[in-house]
Amino acid sequence: MEILVIGISHRTAPVEVRERVALPGESAFQLLETLRAEKVAREALILDTCNRTEFYLVRQEPRDDPLPHLLAHIGRLKAAPVSDISAFYRYAGLECVRHVLRVAASLDSQVVGEEQILGQVKDAYRLALRARTARFILNRLLHRAFRVARRVRAETGIGMDGGSIPQAAVQLAQEELGALDSKVVLVVGAGRTGELAARSALSAPAGRLIVANRSVQRAKQLCEALAADQQGPSTVREHGMLECTLQPDSSRKAIEWAGLDQTLTLLGQTDVAVFATSAREPILSDAGLPGAWALRDRPLLILDLAVPRSVDPRVAELPQVTLRTLDDLKAVVKQNAERRLAGVPLAETIVAEEAFRFSRWLDGLRAVPTIKLLRQHFELLRQAELESHRQEFAKQDRERLDRFTQHLCKILLHRPTSFLRHLADERAGRELEAMELVRRMFGLGAPEAGE
Repeated sequence: MEILVIGISHRTAPVEVRERVALPGESAFQLLETLRAEKVAREALILDTCNRTEFYLVRQEPRDDPLPHLLAHIGRLKAAPVSDISAFYRYAGLECVRHVLRVAASLDSQVVGEEQILGQVKDAYRLALRARTARFILNRLLHRAFRVARRVRAETGIGMDGGSIPQAAVQLAQEELGALDSKVVLVVGAGRTGELAARSALSAPAGRLIVANRSVQRAKQLCEALAADQQGPSTVREHGMLECTLQPDSSRKAIEWAGLDQTLTLLGQTDVAVFATSAREPILSDAGLPGAWALRDRPLLILDLAVPRSVDPRVAELPQVTLRTLDDLKAVVKQNAERRLAGVPLAETIVAEEAFRFSRWLDGLRAVPTIKLLRQHFELLRQAELESHRQEFAKQDRERLDRFTQHLCKILLHRPTSFLRHLADERAGRELEAMELVRRMFGLGAPEAGE
């Protein structure tokens, strides 16, 4: 049995390459269903975020390279072939386990210590459960990853300041435009990334925040939740609607919601626009902007945090517009990460320890079918001998003899089962040979396919 991860991330490819294999919306679910139907792997999970697309596979035994098969399906889903595989990495066995633990603990994130990735890993796990592609092995692995992430956050300092990509984006906006207390910030998208961006903007603090989303109801709910969490008073309303009971004033934080179809209009009165959608295609292009855009009298900073990108790169050519993507956040991320680096060695130690434990458990599974067959073999022999001598004993003696032979078999099997289980601990690579020898010795045969 093999556990494997194949992926692409911000460490191996720029955003224009990553977006070619990104699987937003229901695309990941569709691919999981295909993998299950075609029996590409016994188990599968897809982790798709703004910075990575990774495929976790559990296969009965290593066969052909699954990457071309995966890319072919992605090409069909996105109607665009993917042929370049140079940016993909792969890890198997212990290295695969270590990788997913590092990812969940945010040690492999663009912002080390950020909180968002753990939620994204949990979302990927829920999606695999819905697609019925996360079973025994991935269930155990993902729950181990969740536990490691909690340990790392509780026992080290890498999570201090609550670093995240949206926070880094707002910090970049402050560096380029100065204080945001007199600025209008537009957040396009009300998902997890959009919510973090909105919260970061309010903490900056922004003078006025507008949240635009395809579902206006979701945008409204987010704005109301944001207002409820504020320390001071705030005015919450639909964009373009006057406050009925309280007139907004400078002491109140203005939080507004709007529909996605109002984005172009909103950009005309915005200083900072953060795009955090899961759209498959750009929702903002240079051709879509109104002709009066060239008359804009103040700069607009657009921060595109989406993969695939939500803003066409040609928008950067418009006057008064500065466009930044995830790759432009590297300098800010590096500066923030220096404060958390002190906790990284301990976090890596925790990951290495937990990865070894899980890998040892995984290797130990190879002994389980053999141990099961061995116990069944002894039980059949025991039952056969009892039956052949049944008439030689009184009923009361037969019951005592049954208990005695059960106990005797348990004693006889203790040492060989312990030996088989502990072979994995020795990491000597002899466990499969030992299983084969035991099966031949007792004539156990091969395990059933489901074992």
